Amino acid sequence: NDSIDIINSIRKQNLLAVYEYISTKRTNLSDDFLPIHAAACVGNPLILHLICLNTTKIDVLDNSGWSALSYATYYEQLLMIDILLSYGADP
Repeated sequence: NDSIDIINSIRKQNLLAVYEYISTKRTNLSDDFLPIHAAACVGNPLILHLICLNTTKIDVLDNSGWSALSYATYYEQLLMIDILLSYGADP
């Protein structure tokens, strides 16, 4: 299986794997905790920018009803909050 564990790649801040995911969309996502949610938690601005540039789902909610902005706020990721707002996240 050549799919990418994108959530784990984001957690490890593996920029190459994130770029490959964006380029190919080969992934093994099994639930609705999406890459944008993970990126907002981790706090790497480059990864979050890459994901935001390649999605139309800035405000998508996970199974718990949390958006990426919710996660960034909860984890006090001020830069991630600014980035998400700059991409049009709904406060």
